Amino acid sequence: MRKAEGFITNDGTFFERQEEAELHEAETKLRVKLSVDFPNLSQGKFFIILDDAIEVIGEYIDAYKAHDTAKRAETKDEIGDKVDDSEPPEAHDSLGHVSSTEEDLTSLLKLPTRGHGNVSDVGSSPRAEEVPHRRKKHGPGMR
Repeated sequence: MRKAEGFITNDGTFFERQEEAELHEAETKLRVKLSVDFPNLSQGKFFIILDDAIEVIGEYIDAYKAHDTAKRAETKDEIGDKVDDSEPPEAHDSLGHVSSTEEDLTSLLKLPTRGHGNVSDVGSSPRAEEVPHRRKKHGPGMR
């Protein structure tokens, strides 16, 4: 028997190096996705093509991400140009804004608070039981 140091993937495969384990998991995820999205695809041939064109595919992915990032930044700039910053935004009552005047704060303190609700069934299993209300028996300072 020997002590083993390494990495075990989600499917239970052991690898001595982390890079090998990550490659195995990435390939497994890709194979699952391909089998779901393209059930008639020959995965063996697909991986042969992928291995042959991996550098070109990597360049395409990098260019695609750069293009997508630039497009998002351009869209963000267009939206940002339309915002009028000349006046500060106004607070509306419908948004729940409370001003800091003493009258408003006093009216806020008069609002009703939530009490203990009836929690008759807390579990999701068929054997869920009612939760007893223990506050009266076991309150602060009582035992």
